Amino acid sequence: MADGIEIKIDTTRAVAKLGRITPEVRDNLRKVIPDLTKALGRLIGSKLDSGLKSRKTLSVAQELHESTQMITGVARVEASAPSPKLLPTYLNEGTRPHEIMGNPVLAFPWDKIGGRTAFFRKVNHPGFAGLHFMEAAFSEMHDEIVAEITGAVKSGAREADRS
Repeated sequence: MADGIEIKIDTTRAVAKLGRITPEVRDNLRKVIPDLTKALGRLIGSKLDSGLKSRKTLSVAQELHESTQMITGVARVEASAPSPKLLPTYLNEGTRPHEIMGNPVLAFPWDKIGGRTAFFRKVNHPGFAGLHFMEAAFSEMHDEIVAEITGAVKSGAREADRS
């Protein structure tokens, strides 16, 4: 969950029972999954913003993937250069104390000198408990996600019965 949250609708059981997913159910899921994924992405961004001073090199991405067996919405945090690729995972889950080496130097605003930029060749990072923004966003939206998906499936099933 650290680098992204997937809203995955696995249709395998329904296909085994019904022989297929009805177009009505699939169409209804296509309508709700993108909006849920966007809302989840916005909430992830909001949770991340509330825990950081700045996130210039971090962005929230949302994607929709579809196959014959699944429809998946993905919301994840991505780090752009020069941030390390695992930065979203570190921010979400935290880190143990560790040494950071600059190449050639590290530069960051430092409160001890009034927020001006400080330069170091290496620093001993004290560790970080993590912001847990992914879990917080998903927990906050869990009931809405379940309700929207359940409603889309039930509505699609009713539409299929009428035709």
